[in-house]
Formats: sequence, structure tokens, C-alpha cells
Amino acid sequence: MSSHFFRSVPKLYNRKQHALAHRKPLYDDAVKSLMGFPKLEISEGSVLDYNGTRIMLMKELLRNIDVTDKDLNKMNVIHVAGTKGKGSTCTFVESILQYHGVRTGFLTSPHVIENRERVHIDGKPISAELFGNYFWEVCDRLGKFGNIQDLVPSYFWLLSMLGFYIFKHEKVDAVIVEVGIGGAYDSTNVVNQPTVCGITSLALEHTCDLGKSMKMIAWHKAGILKRNAPAFVVPQTPEGMSVIQRKAEEVGTVVKVVPSLTDYWNDDDLIDLKLGLPGEHQTTNASLALQLSHYWLSRHQNDTGNRQELTYFNLQGSNSHALPFHISKLAKKALSSERHLLGRAEKIKCGSVTFYFDGAHTAESIKLAANWFREEAEKEAALLDVPCEKVLVFNVSGERDATSFLKLLQPINFSGAIFTTNDTSLKKNLFLDETIRPDNCSEEEEFRKIHQNLNVWKSMCGGNPTTVENSHVFSSAADALCWLSSHLDEDTFNRIAPLASSEQIKASSFHGKHVQVFVTGSFRLVGAYLRLLDFEQHN
Repeated sequence: MSSHFFRSVPKLYNRKQHALAHRKPLYDDAVKSLMGFPKLEISEGSVLDYNGTRIMLMKELLRNIDVTDKDLNKMNVIHVAGTKGKGSTCTFVESILQYHGVRTGFLTSPHVIENRERVHIDGKPISAELFGNYFWEVCDRLGKFGNIQDLVPSYFWLLSMLGFYIFKHEKVDAVIVEVGIGGAYDSTNVVNQPTVCGITSLALEHTCDLGKSMKMIAWHKAGILKRNAPAFVVPQTPEGMSVIQRKAEEVGTVVKVVPSLTDYWNDDDLIDLKLGLPGEHQTTNASLALQLSHYWLSRHQNDTGNRQELTYFNLQGSNSHALPFHISKLAKKALSSERHLLGRAEKIKCGSVTFYFDGAHTAESIKLAANWFREEAEKEAALLDVPCEKVLVFNVSGERDATSFLKLLQPINFSGAIFTTNDTSLKKNLFLDETIRPDNCSEEEEFRKIHQNLNVWKSMCGGNPTTVENSHVFSSAADALCWLSSHLDEDTFNRIAPLASSEQIKASSFHGKHVQVFVTGSFRLVGAYLRLLDFEQHN
């Protein structure tokens, strides 16, 4: 065996064997076009002011593709903002409505592997073929009004427009909309009459765009509230809640704090209710989803048995807390059914290495993800007859505080760490859907940051020479996985090796052990590894 790659690299890389090569040409061309748009969502403030111009422009663009205010209002929107738990809450809502026979649309972000993940119909990402067809329909309509890249400010705006266009033409009964960044100025905030709104847990995030205080964060999130559309929120800090309540009074609606999941009741014992998404924190998201979906069903389905339990009259009361209610058998099945959130609390085993993925990117979510990894790794270790070594794979996006995240991860007692860019491979143009690097971050700046993270990590682990020795910087996910080459199964290695850089990479020294790799800090980072490890399964 070589002291570098532990297996010989296949001499010929047949790209036809790669899963990405099987997508429709229309989709590939659509993705290439998308990559030409500016990547930033809020920070184009130098071009668009924050006095309502952004929303007015978005509505005008939607009218240009024949999506009117009336169309948006007919979509029966459930609009969800927040810092943590938006995706989980929306996924629970999607499941509950589907179990009640509702045809759902779901606009979410970010994507992890493919752009089409951002638009769901009936619980599944739209097909590559439909995504491509609808994308070019939208572009044809916009092209009548001028150069598309001059008309549409950003990549995220175009995807939001595409989502609403698809939902109109797919004739869905309900649209679940997950806010991208903030809320007030987000490109999803164009629906004048949503059915109901929700706000998940809040924390400091995107502070360069949203502000550096909880009051400012809460103000942005509460910007989605609309007149006569009740809002349900998870328990918030007094500071955040006061801002949300003030905004509700300003627009003319009510805000209700959801109860604990244990306060609801069912014909069976709810204590044993196992949610379809892992993690104790999901109980709060499940309660919010129950309130949002129950209210939606009470408004839009005549055969809902509990319609009388949740009326707008009841919502107008002075009590700021939502009432728990009897959970139907369908709702219980929906909460219990296994749901797949790509890149969140996810495991993949390849040979003698198990990868644990969570795209956590706030301090609170890093804590939750670290607890999940610790518990799952211990369970796995107890079942194996060989010793285990833990390895961290880490990077952050944007201006997030990497040092504070690393301090939360350091107590896990990793035997090594990998600091890498979010690039899947340095061999460009193989992965069209790879999330684009923000306009304000050069490759040089990204490398500077990951080297800085390595140095911070080594100083934290100075008392553990093994951890320091096994901590490295790599240029891409493919290069990092070659470091683990002796632990990967043959098929996985043969797929990845040709995508690594030409430099020789010395393999890890965890001989005869099972390696548990925790990939966290960024969904872009998680996506890079998922593309390489198990693309077909996640497609």
C-alpha cells in the first residue's frame, strides 16, 4: 500500500457513471443560468432601500410572470419565519396536511444537493424535468420586459418567483413558505393575505443584515405578520416577544404562544409519541406545526372534526397562549411518520467510517447537533467490536463566529479535525448545483478563514498531541475524504478518488478502528460531502 492513497486511483473516470450526469439538459441549463445571478439576498441594500421598495419590486416581477396578488392570496399560505426550527416546523406542517388529503407546495431554503430541493410538491422535491420546464417558462415571460439579470436582483429572488409560479400552475391547495433571511424584507414576504403565520425560536444570526440585538432580529421576523392572519409562536424571550406583540398590534392581528407538546391529548397515551424527526427540541416545533395546520384545516376543510375548537373569535381573547386540543389519529400519524430533512441529523455508513451530518450554523443549533452526535456515536460504539475514533469536519459560511462554535464542539473529545472549504471538488463544472460562494467571499479569503480555524482549534486542543497531529486543512471535500481512504468502502473510494486534487494526500492513521465523522457548521459543507458519498440515495 502507498503511504498516500491506500488504494490505486482508477485510471479512467467515466463521467457517465456519475449520478449528476443523468439529469435532464433543461435542468442543467437552468442551473447554469441561476449561477449567473448575484448570490446575496439582503445585502444588496446599496441598490434597494428598506422602505418597502424591495417588496414592491418583487410583486412587480411576479406580475410580469402572471402571478398576481389574487393568485398569491388563493394559495392559502402558511408563512414561517424564525432562526431555528423553520425547516422542521414546515416539514411537520407539510406532513399533517398531506395526511388530511391536502395537496401541498413547500418553498424552502437552502438546498443541500440540488436546487430543485427548494420547491416541493406533495412532500417531494419537484423533478428535474419540471424544474427545468418551469424555469425557462419564467425566463421567457421575464425576457419580454428586458434583460433578466438586470430585472432580478438575486439568485434567491428568482428561485422564490419560480416557486410561486410553480405552485400556481400545479394547483396546490396549500403553500408552506419558509422565510429565507429575516422576514420583513425577505423576497417571500409578498403575500398580503396568508392564512396563518408562525415564528420559531429566535437567536442572533445574519447580524450584518438583520442587526446585532434580539430586538432587531425579532423585528425582522415579525415583519411577516399580516392583518387578520393569526400568528402562532414558540416561547420567546420577553425582549423578543414584546417586539412580536407590538408588531401584531400594529398590523391588526393576534399572537398566540404554543403550549408544550405534552399538553395535547389523544385517544392513546401521547407520552410515547415518537416524532418523525430526531431530537428533543423537535417537540416545540411539532407543537407549532400542530397549531398552524389545525388552524389552516379549520379554515379550509369543511370535514375537519375540530373546526369549532379553533375559531377566530376564540383567538381574539386576551389570553396570549394558544389552547392545546385533541390530536386526531391522522395528525398523530403525520407527526410520527419518518421524515427526511436532508443534511439534518443524518447518518451514512461507508465501510469502517460513519458520517454524521448536521448543517447547524447558530450557537444554539450547534449545541443541539453536538448532543445528537455524542448520543448517536455512543450508541454505535456500543454495538461495534472495534474501538472508535471521532473526527470533526468543520466550516462556517458568512460572518458567523467560528471560534464560539469550536468552543462548543471541543468537549466532545475528537481524535482529529478537518477544516475544509465548502467545495465538493477543485475540479470545476462537475457539480452544477453546488451552492455558489457569496459574492463578497473570494477563494483566498475562504482559505484564510479555514487556516485560522485550524489554528484556533490547535490552541484549544494543545493538551492533546494526537488531536493536534490529526488536524488538517484540505482544499475540498474530495481531498478530505481521501485522507480517510483506508476506511472507505471500495465503491465510494473509486467514485471520490478521481475528484481529488492532483497533490498526494497522506491517509489517516486510524488503522483497525472505526471512524465517526461529524460534519457540521454549514449546509454548504454538508452538501459537499453528501454529493460525494451517497448522491443517488439522496436524489
